[in-house]
Amino acid sequence: MKRKMTVVVGALAAAALAVSLAGCSGGEDVKKAEEPVSASQAFNAKGVWFRSSDTPEKDEKVSEVFVFDGAGNVTVYKTDLTYGDLNGKSEDEIVDIAKQQDEEVFNATRDSRIDKLNAEIGNRTRDNANSQEGLDMLEEQKERYADDPEALAAIQAEGEELQAEVNENDEAIQRMKDEIAELEAGYTAPGAQPFTLRVETDGTGNNAESEDLGYGTESIELTTQSMGWTVYDFYFLGYNGLYTIVEQGHHGFILDTPGTEGVEVD
Repeated sequence: MKRKMTVVVGALAAAALAVSLAGCSGGEDVKKAEEPVSASQAFNAKGVWFRSSDTPEKDEKVSEVFVFDGAGNVTVYKTDLTYGDLNGKSEDEIVDIAKQQDEEVFNATRDSRIDKLNAEIGNRTRDNANSQEGLDMLEEQKERYADDPEALAAIQAEGEELQAEVNENDEAIQRMKDEIAELEAGYTAPGAQPFTLRVETDGTGNNAESEDLGYGTESIELTTQSMGWTVYDFYFLGYNGLYTIVEQGHHGFILDTPGTEGVEVD
């Protein structure tokens, strides 16, 4: 039987996990750890991580930079960097560049995103108009088949299905209108937000089969990597699609075990 426990990773969890890291408490300690580092240990330490669709190479794009504050929060910046661009820069310098590029990415994609949202709103509005015509026709049929309970039941079921589609479209349209309003209001720098770690156990309930890093409405499945990648002067290790700079000889990153303090288990 799988156990369920929901605990948001926070400052208390970070403090407890720091003890389990053999006295390590900062990002530098995680970078040079002599034993494998679990996800909760890694992300509860201050550090900068890089998201990409492929493994680190000099021309591979870093789509997002994750800045963990060591207190259970992460700030995510969208970037147009490559791993090669990171060479020779400190983490503070990289974060400063990420902050600048996050605004540039927003401005570069805002208009196309608004156009896409407006097009989708138009599609859903037309769908609703068609659905409303269908609902009106069904109302007429209700009068025609008023003395036929079986036909009325079928008409009612069809009407409920059409109305559900209309309601779903209305909700989606409102969400898109809200997003357009936010985009038109201009750039807002991302803020730190709490993150969660969630372990999915195997059939025994005793071992981690997978683990997700959740933040806001997004999540990343953490898959362990057994090798590292060198790009110029930097050595990268991490999870599939999410990497950080470490020292040579680092023993890598692993999933949390069920029952780890501050980690959800399902």
